[in-house]
Amino acid sequence: MKTQGTVNLQTAERTRLAKFGMISACCVALLAVCGAGQASKPVTSSQQLWNIGSKSLFLSCTGTRHGPAVILESGRGRTSSDWSKVQPDIATFTQVCSYDRDGLGQSRPQRTAPEDAAQFVDDLHRLLSVADVQPPYVLVGHSLGGLLVRLYQMKYPETVKGLVLIDPVHGETWRVLQVDPHELDGQTPEQIRRTGQLPPTERLEWHTDIPLIVLGHGKSIDFPPPLAAKSAQIEANFLAADKDLASRSSHGQFRLAERSGHFIQIAQPELVSKSIREVWDAAMEAHR
Repeated sequence: MKTQGTVNLQTAERTRLAKFGMISACCVALLAVCGAGQASKPVTSSQQLWNIGSKSLFLSCTGTRHGPAVILESGRGRTSSDWSKVQPDIATFTQVCSYDRDGLGQSRPQRTAPEDAAQFVDDLHRLLSVADVQPPYVLVGHSLGGLLVRLYQMKYPETVKGLVLIDPVHGETWRVLQVDPHELDGQTPEQIRRTGQLPPTERLEWHTDIPLIVLGHGKSIDFPPPLAAKSAQIEANFLAADKDLASRSSHGQFRLAERSGHFIQIAQPELVSKSIREVWDAAMEAHR
C-alpha cells in the first residue's frame, strides 16, 4: 500500500514533468518561428559593370526576386542616381534594377554617336540577359526613359507585365510643342524617328492591355525661348498627351503629381513607389 507521502511525491513529479513539457513545446514553437525568419532570403545588392560587346554598362540591382523584376529607366542625360529615393522602397518586395546608359554615369566608354532609341532598347535587353535578370518585368521610365520602356514593351511584349511612365516623352512631342523641329534645331524626319519620336505629321499607334500608370507633373515647367511664349498651351498639351498615353491601355490610369515639376521621382518619390507597387501587384494578380 502506498503511503500519503509517496502519492504526494508522484503527484509533484507529474506536475513538474507537465510544466517541463509545456516549456519545451513553447521553446520548439519559438525556434520554429525564429528558424523561419532565418530561412528567408536576405535583401541582396549588386553594383557592377557588365560588358555587352564594345561597351560596359553600370547596373545596380537590389532586393530579393519575387514576381516581376522592376527595371528603372532614366531620362535624357540622367543616371541611375535619379532613383535613389525610390529604389530602396521597391527592394522591400522584389528585385529592382537601375542602370546607366552608355556614355552616362559609370558606364563606359563615352558615347560619341547620336542618340539612337532602338540601340538603347537593344542595349538594355542585352544587359539584363548577361546580368541574368530574367523576365518578367515591370518597366518604369522617366521622360525619355518613358519612351524607351514603351519601345522595349513593343519589341518584347511577352516579357513586360506592367509599365509606369513618369512625365514621359509621348512620341508626338513636336506636335505637343507646336514647333517645327526643322526650324528649331534642323532635325529631319529621319533624325526624329531615330530618337524614337514621330515627326509632326505622324501619329502614335501604340496600344496595350497591361497594367499602366502615367504620372504627370503638376508644377509648371520653365521653357526656354521660343517655347516660353506659349508655355500655357504647351502645358495643356503635355497634360493631354499624358492622359492620352494612359488611355492606350485597357488597364491604364493617369495621376497628377501636384507638388512636382518634371522630376517626380525626386520631388515625390512616395507617389512613384506607390504607383510601381500598384502596377506590380496588378501584374502579379493577372498572372496567378
